[in-house]
Amino acid sequence: TKLLLKNMADVNMNDGLSHFYMQIKTQELIYLLFHKLSLRESAAHQSINSADVERLLYIRNEVLKDLSVPPILAELTQMAAMSETKLKQLFKQTFGSSIYNYFQQARMEEAAFLLKQGKHSVAEVGYELGFSNLSHFSRLFEKYYGLKPKRYSYSA
Repeated sequence: TKLLLKNMADVNMNDGLSHFYMQIKTQELIYLLFHKLSLRESAAHQSINSADVERLLYIRNEVLKDLSVPPILAELTQMAAMSETKLKQLFKQTFGSSIYNYFQQARMEEAAFLLKQGKHSVAEVGYELGFSNLSHFSRLFEKYYGLKPKRYSYSA
């Protein structure tokens, strides 16, 4: 989806076929959206009681508390007083992604925010978010935003 949006943003609208291309890509985007929604609806859902909701919100806050340290599933299951299977299933059902993907998404959003401010270098942002390997940070950032971090910071 992100690559599709990037390709759409890069289209030169000056030639005659660009409008047609954008219509097709817009339809593709709508298809992808409805396809993802149908997958979520068809997935088996477990009922969630209010105590589970409170524990899930607590776990989400723990995951987001320090974006420089990846969550440790064994610790989270103890905090939530749930089995690993139940925690993973309810977290994904509630927040739309796995615990680790949720953490990575938050990390990338924070990286984008810090880079947009222009007060931090790419290395500072990467290290602040717990990446010891800056090339891994750069690849992951590019996967999320379609631009290398340095280029993103210049475009902000």
